[in-house]
Amino acid sequence: MYGWVECGIGAFALAFPWLFAAIRAISLAAQHGSAALTFFFDIALAALLVVSPTMLMGGTIPLLTQGLSRNFSEATLFHSLVYAMNTAGAFVGALAAGFVLVPWLGLEASIRTMSLVNLMAGLSFVAMQRCEPTSHRVATSERFAPMGFTSYLAVAMLAGFAMMTL
Repeated sequence: MYGWVECGIGAFALAFPWLFAAIRAISLAAQHGSAALTFFFDIALAALLVVSPTMLMGGTIPLLTQGLSRNFSEATLFHSLVYAMNTAGAFVGALAAGFVLVPWLGLEASIRTMSLVNLMAGLSFVAMQRCEPTSHRVATSERFAPMGFTSYLAVAMLAGFAMMTL
């Protein structure tokens, strides 16, 4: 599930320039009445652009927390570690976007690049699930903290980096 959510975020980010252009065209072409109606119409259009990726991004940390913790008492520890790494990645991503990527690649190429990073991360998780033999899969209640937990923290950091870069 986590992999598909990351893929959704990457796909939405990849399509965002075209979606934004379409929403902008609708806003400019629409017959507006009063200033208040125009304002609320544009708010509704902006919500179309923001709601889906926001919900997807908001689901990543809870999904990682659920997937990595063995039990409820461990969930707090894993949640804080994943959240901390995601926040650290977001901080570095915001700096990289403003001071390195956008000046170097431009805005659209930066968006495309980070979209592809998100898609690759998501597809990696989907592929890991598909490669796991069915006989070794365990129910959610029987999950264990995976070996190489550090790699999952690195993914959380990379996801935060990519999102804040976008």
